Order: sequence, then structure tokens, then C-alpha cells
Amino acid sequence: MNAEARLERLKEQLSLTEEQVKKITELDKKQAEKREAMPTRTREQMQQMSDEERNAMREEFQKMRDEYNEGLKKILTEEQWKKYEEMNAQATNRNRQAR
Repeated sequence: MNAEARLERLKEQLSLTEEQVKKITELDKKQAEKREAMPTRTREQMQQMSDEERNAMREEFQKMRDEYNEGLKKILTEEQWKKYEEMNAQATNRNRQAR
């Protein structure tokens, strides 16, 4: 799902205000810039990485997710944040069952 579709889904499901949409759009842009700054690796390169390199990369992605969630939590109301967490938990469960 691309950023616009994701934001539209959040807007609907969380009843976001226009101000919240603006702030989340900025947060998404910053997150995209961080991702783009990371080196791109092919599947073959990923397979050749050591466990330490993969773990370091995993930690970096987790750090980025944590930073994003911290920013998002500041934008959303407490009620919206709870619903967002529920939505993420449901998505995680669906993804695990699909495997």
C-alpha cells in the first residue's frame, strides 16, 4: 500500500482532522527520506549478509518504526492511538496467518 492510500485509510478509520492529515503527511515524508537514504540491497546481497549485518539492518528498521510511531502518537488523540494500535495488531495477525 502506498503512502497516499495508507493515509486515506487512516483518515477514514481514525476520523482524522485536516490538521492531523497535514502533520502525518510531513511525518511520512521524513520517514520516506530516511528510507531512501538507506542503501538498497538486492535479494542476493541480502542472502550474503552476515547475521550481524542482518540484525543491524533489522534494528535500524525497528528504530525507524519506533520513531514514526512516536511522532504519530503525538499527532493522534488517545482514542485514535488506541484504535491505530488495534488496527496494527489485526494486520499483524492477518499477515502471520497468511504465512
